[in-house]
Amino acid sequence: MPNRRRRSHGRAGHAAATRSSTTTAPRPPPRRADPADAVRPLPRSLVPLPQESIAGFFLRLSHRLDVAPGDLFFRTGLSPREGYPVTSARHLLSLEPGPLSRFALIAKLSDDQVERLTLRPLLKRYLPLAGAPVRAGQERTRWVFPQWVLAGPTNCCPSCLTGDSSEIQRRHGGAWRLLWHLPIVFACPRHQVFLRETCPGCQQPIHGGFPDGPRQLVPAAANSELHPAQCRNNLGRHRRELCGLRLDHPGHYPAQPVLTAETAGLQDRLLALLDPAAAPSDAVSTFSGLRAVAAVALAAWPNSAEPDMPPGLESALDDFLVTREQLMTPEERARGYSNRAAFSFAAAPAPPPATAALLHLADRCLQLEPDAFRARLADLLAHIPDRRHPRWGKTWRNQLATCSTMVRTEATRALNRRLPQTSLPDLLNSRSLLPLGRRDYRAENIPQEIPAAWLDVLLGRDRSAYAQTLRALRRLTAIQLVQAAETSTTREAARYLGIPSAWLIDPAQRLLPFGRLPQLRDGQDLTQALERLAEHVEDDPHPIDYHERRRRPATWHLRAADWETIKEESGFAPGRRGKYPVPDELLRDCASAVVWARATGSEWRLAPAMRPPLSPLGRPDPIGPEHRVIKALTTHAPTQRYRQLIKALAAYASSLAQAPEEGPRALTGSVSRSPGPRPPIKAEKH
Repeated sequence: MPNRRRRSHGRAGHAAATRSSTTTAPRPPPRRADPADAVRPLPRSLVPLPQESIAGFFLRLSHRLDVAPGDLFFRTGLSPREGYPVTSARHLLSLEPGPLSRFALIAKLSDDQVERLTLRPLLKRYLPLAGAPVRAGQERTRWVFPQWVLAGPTNCCPSCLTGDSSEIQRRHGGAWRLLWHLPIVFACPRHQVFLRETCPGCQQPIHGGFPDGPRQLVPAAANSELHPAQCRNNLGRHRRELCGLRLDHPGHYPAQPVLTAETAGLQDRLLALLDPAAAPSDAVSTFSGLRAVAAVALAAWPNSAEPDMPPGLESALDDFLVTREQLMTPEERARGYSNRAAFSFAAAPAPPPATAALLHLADRCLQLEPDAFRARLADLLAHIPDRRHPRWGKTWRNQLATCSTMVRTEATRALNRRLPQTSLPDLLNSRSLLPLGRRDYRAENIPQEIPAAWLDVLLGRDRSAYAQTLRALRRLTAIQLVQAAETSTTREAARYLGIPSAWLIDPAQRLLPFGRLPQLRDGQDLTQALERLAEHVEDDPHPIDYHERRRRPATWHLRAADWETIKEESGFAPGRRGKYPVPDELLRDCASAVVWARATGSEWRLAPAMRPPLSPLGRPDPIGPEHRVIKALTTHAPTQRYRQLIKALAAYASSLAQAPEEGPRALTGSVSRSPGPRPPIKAEKH
C-alpha cells in the first residue's frame, strides 16, 4: 500500500471539523501493480457494523488503512485496473459470486458477511430490487437502477454517523446504514428524526458525487484524506473541488418537521416487514399496495391531502413538487410533463418527509374497511390524469400485480370505472376499425412496420405528441390495415404480419396504447385517420409484396465478405476505441438487423440476426429500444463515425430489395392488381 500522511484522530478534532483543509489534494500517482496483491489479504480489516452498507464499509476501512477507497476497489476486484478509482453503484444492489468471494478473502470476511453489506438479502421482500439485474448469470450482467431504490445517493441520520463511544467508531464514525438506500425508510427510529437527503454545505444529494455524473458506489474515491462522515460531493465543474462538510453534526442541518408518534409507528411497521422473521409475501403485498396508492395520491395532489395530516408533511410535499417543477426544461414545461423517471407518479419523492407524507396517505387508505377503501379510492381517482399519461410509467403493471387480493381487485375495478378501456380479450378478438370488405389493396401490401411516409399521412409531419407511443401505433396501424383487407381478428392479423404472440399480451410492448382505440390525442379520430391512410395505400401504383419479402429471407444474415466490403467502402473501422468499444461481431449482427428491416419493411427486433438460432448466446443482448449500437445505426442525426456506414447499409438494403432472386438471400417481391391466390391469414383448424 502507498504511504500516506497520518491523520490526527483526536476527539476534539472530530468535533470541531467542518470543511476539510485537504479537499483539493491531488490524486496520488498510480503504482505498478504487484501480482501478489491480487490474492493477498489486507494487513488489517474491520468487522462490519450492524446494517452497514458496502459503501460505508469501504469508507471506514480505507480510513483505517490510510488509503483511498479506490485503492481498495482495485484490491477487492471491484475496479478493473489500478489507478481507476471509479466503481458502479450497482455493487450496492448485489455482488456476483466471483467478486463476492474475492472481496471476502481480501477483507478477511465470510461470504455471508459480504452479502449482508448489499441489498440482495432483501430481494424477496422488496420487489423494486428484482428489476435491477437484467440477463443475470450471463457473461455480462446488465443492471438498471429501479425506482424506490437510492443507488449511489443515500439518506442519512447525522446522529447515527457520529457513532457510539467505542474506540473504533470514535475514530472512523458510525455506520452508513444499508436501509437508508430505501425510500420507504424515511426516519431513524433510534433518534426519532426524519432522515436527511441533502448536504447542508453544497445542497446536493448526499453521496451524489459529480452533478449529472454516473452513479458511483463511493464518490471521490481517489481521495484518501476525507473522514467517512465528510461530504464527498464535487463542487462545480472541477472534480477535485470537494465539499468536505461533516455530515455527522445535526446542528449543520436546517429545521425539519417533527416526527409524530403516528408517523414513527408507520416507520416501525415498515421496518418490521424488512426483518428476516417477517413473511416475504406480507412484505411484498404491503409494499406494492403502498406504492400503488402513493402513486395515485401523488397524481391527485393536492386533492389527496387530508386535514389531519401530521404537521409539516403537507408543506414538505408541496415544497418538493415546486422544486421538481423548477427542474423541468422549457420543452417539458411546454408540453406539461417530463418523461424522466424522477418525474413519474410512481417515483418516490426525494425528501424523506415528503415520502412520509405519501406513505402516510397510502397507509391510511389501506387500513380502511373494503367499503370505505372503495369510496376513498374512487375519490382519489376522480382527480388523476388519464391512465395513458406518460408520468404513470409502469405503475399499473408493476404495483397492482403484486398487491393483496383485496387491493388489486378494488383498484382494478375503480380504475376501469374511472378510466374505462376495452378489455384485452375483446381487443385481441376484435374486428378492424375500418369497414371490412374488398379493398383495392391486399394484405401482403402491408409492411410489418409502416414507413415514415405512411405515418405522415396518418398523423401529419409533426409527430412529437406521439413520441411515447409511436412504435406501438405503427404496429397497431399495420394490424388494422391487414384486418381491413381480410376478415380477420387482431390476433390473426398480427400472426400474418409476423408479430410475436407475446407482444399482444405484454404491456411492456405497448401494442395497444390508447385504451379506447377510436380516439387519438388532440381530438383526432383514429378511424378517420386510418381511412385516410388506407386510401393512400390503395392509390400506390406499384404495391410491394411485403409478405414475400418477410418469408424468403427468414434465415438471412449479412455475409462476412459483404460486411468487410461495406466497411471498406464506408471507411469504417470498428476497433475497440472509446469508452464503449463495440465488438465487430456484435456490430455485424446489428448491421444485419438494420439491413433486413429496411429491405423487408419490418422491425429490426424481428430480424433473424436478433433471434435464435442465429443470435449467439453469451454476448451482450442487443435487443433493447435504447441499445447504443442499434440507436447509432438508425438515428436521424448520426455521429461522424457512423454517418458513412449508415449510408452504405441503406444502399446495400436498397440493392437487395431490387435484386433478382438469389435463393435464400432473395428479398424481392412485387404484385400486380390482378386477383390471384392469397396467402392465408387465419390459422388452420386441426
